[in-house]
Amino acid sequence: MATSAAERARRLPLAVRRSRRDPLARHRARTAYLFLTPALAFFAIMFFYPLGSELVTSFYTGARADQFVGFGNYVRFFTDPQGRHSFFVTLGYGAGVLIISIVLGLLLAAVLNQRLRGRVVFRGTLLVPYLTSMAIIGLLWRNILDPQVGILNRLLAALGLPEQSWLNTHPLATLIGIAAWQQVGYVTMLFLAGMQ
Repeated sequence: MATSAAERARRLPLAVRRSRRDPLARHRARTAYLFLTPALAFFAIMFFYPLGSELVTSFYTGARADQFVGFGNYVRFFTDPQGRHSFFVTLGYGAGVLIISIVLGLLLAAVLNQRLRGRVVFRGTLLVPYLTSMAIIGLLWRNILDPQVGILNRLLAALGLPEQSWLNTHPLATLIGIAAWQQVGYVTMLFLAGMQ
């Protein structure tokens, strides 16, 4: 049984039918794409071009990357024990930062979604680490974690606990904590935007 064009048009969702008929909707979509084009072009130039260039370069070797070796660089990297170790350390770092940021961000977003006094100030305060440059964050945490005069070790000494050399005894955990601290405000705002 053949269906007519009118029947097929009636079966389409309302939004699709409107967009097909409504020239204003098509004009708005074109305008939106027009405004997005410079940002997408900038992103393509600043992100995708270097990424593609480095991907192509990774298949070559030599001083000027002129000798094609295929997957030889990757095979050499993953058969080298130091290469495998650095890969798994990087994987652990990324997974740790991601998990901690998402869990803490979701918990903080759930708290900030309630009607609490001062929540606007707290939201702004949460974004400060994310908006601060890495150089400033490095100086801040160097002063906090310094083994001799760091604020954290002074607090431990005041509580009668042994002092720690944080970046020597627990370097990966410390770096994961610092990176998660910096990212959690942004993740919280993303979750909060989704909740509201």
